[in-house]
Amino acid sequence: MTHHPRTHSRTLAVLLLVALLASALPGRIARAAGNVRTLKDAGYTDTSLHGMYGAAGFWFPFQSDWEMIGEAVFDIQYIASPLLNPRLSTLTAFANDLETISINPQPDGAVHTLSFRVPVERLRGSGVSLRFEGYLRLREDECEETNNPAQWLTILAASQVTFA
Repeated sequence: MTHHPRTHSRTLAVLLLVALLASALPGRIARAAGNVRTLKDAGYTDTSLHGMYGAAGFWFPFQSDWEMIGEAVFDIQYIASPLLNPRLSTLTAFANDLETISINPQPDGAVHTLSFRVPVERLRGSGVSLRFEGYLRLREDECEETNNPAQWLTILAASQVTFA
C-alpha cells in the first residue's frame, strides 16, 4: 500500500493543529493546592460582629475546575474592642457548619491572627461556608447589656485561606 505525499502532509498538519490547540486550552482539572484567597478576593470588606451575641458569615467559592487534594489553612485577622472582658469573651469559627476552633479574643484594639485548618474531607461541594459567632462580654454582671456599642469584633478583609 502506497501513501500519497500529500496525505502525509495533511495528516501532519492536522496533528500539529490538534497539538497546538490542546496546549493552548487550560486543563480540565486544576489542583487547588497553593491557591491563596482573601475575603477581599471573595468580595467582602471588613465585617464586624456587634453586641453580646454577634455573628458574621462568609462564602469562599471554589473554582469549578479545582480538585481538592489537601486541607485549607485559614488565617483570620481580627481586631477586638479593647473594652471586652478577655476572660469571658469568646469567638468560635465554623467551617461548613461544624465548629472548628474557639478562642478568647485578645481585646486590645490591635490586629491579631486566628489560624486553623479544615481537613479536605470537609471541603466538598462548591465552596466553604465560614461563620463566626462571638460571645462578647464587657463585665461579669449577670444583667449585662446585650447591645452595648463597645461590644464589637471586626474580621478584616485581608484574612485569607490557603489551599494545601
